[in-house]
Amino acid sequence: MFLMLMSLLACKDRNAVTDSGDLDRIDNDADGFSEADGDCNDGVASINPDAGEGCDYLDNDCDGEVDEGLTIEWFLDADKDEYGDPETLAVSCEQPTNYIGRGGDCDDQDPRVNPGAPETCSNETDDNCDGYIDQMAAGGTHPTVQGAVDAVCADGDTVWVNPGTYYESIVISRPLALRGAGLLEDIVVDASSCSGTECPVVSVEADEVVLAGLTLQGGYRLNGDGGGITADTAHGLLITECRLTDNKAYNGGGVSIVDGRIEGSVIEANTATSYGGGVWINNHSFDSLSIDQSTITDNTAAFGGGGYQYFTFDVSWTGNTLTNNTAFLGGGLFLHGVEPSTSGNNITGNMATATSWGLDCLGGGVWDEQKDWTSTRDNISGNTPEDTCL
Repeated sequence: MFLMLMSLLACKDRNAVTDSGDLDRIDNDADGFSEADGDCNDGVASINPDAGEGCDYLDNDCDGEVDEGLTIEWFLDADKDEYGDPETLAVSCEQPTNYIGRGGDCDDQDPRVNPGAPETCSNETDDNCDGYIDQMAAGGTHPTVQGAVDAVCADGDTVWVNPGTYYESIVISRPLALRGAGLLEDIVVDASSCSGTECPVVSVEADEVVLAGLTLQGGYRLNGDGGGITADTAHGLLITECRLTDNKAYNGGGVSIVDGRIEGSVIEANTATSYGGGVWINNHSFDSLSIDQSTITDNTAAFGGGGYQYFTFDVSWTGNTLTNNTAFLGGGLFLHGVEPSTSGNNITGNMATATSWGLDCLGGGVWDEQKDWTSTRDNISGNTPEDTCL
């Protein structure tokens, strides 16, 4: 009777373990994890919280996600040019038939059109899928600005410069527009790595050239004119919404120009050994030049820290700010030759430093060599040692 009672108690204890819910702690697939430990499939040893995720449409690591991090975007390549249509997308671990892992094709029906194709002139097609029809772009198909300039289809075409810093010195020898495709501060052409003594950022050798939305820096011409832009013989040059900074030259640290227009630009921190730290205007013909709504600041030169105008016939300065420029004579502006037309300019905070030359005045703001310029429509104030020497 005693033995029978003990046997019954033993059976009752075993049943108590089962009834208590501890079955979820049993590791049925011997992978080291039970259901209580987070095993989401205790019948398959390869599925547990320590398992690696596989491309098998299963939640191998029991984190509630399937094939996470392993699925790939595939793009339909209908024309078999190794570039897929970004609008026709499949997400899968395995590569579907006729799909490829690289998109970017803007015409998946034509194998001649894709990001790796050369741009073909005058066919009204965006051959290289850079967003520009029959126009060149630097930073994409053409890694350099000069390469894009050299590849233009026809006179008057546009070269777009994508965001980036381009370490080169550019020569433009045909009419075209060189435009930044983005924010001014993100599009930089830097000539500081150029070897030699004559390395302007941009040499303009053709008429009717447009430079727009570019930061041009690091140029230098030890014996010539125009460290940032040199355009000594070019006519009709338009410089708009550009920034010229940290350039050096004998004349015209920022720019040397004879004819055209500078508008909405910043010309700062440039240096000239002789004339025109920011701008050097040298023109003996009857061309015209206007400088409008630009800021010319922190430039230095021997004569004309902000700008030097030499024997030009039709020049106008309108709505500009010339400030914090420095020179021996004419801290802001040095006029030598024909009187310019000026209106709405703020010429303030400039300095002339030739204190030991024994002159009656130095023209901290403006020095006029001919002594015949008068201004009633400009603000000329706060310059050192005086505002004008007329």
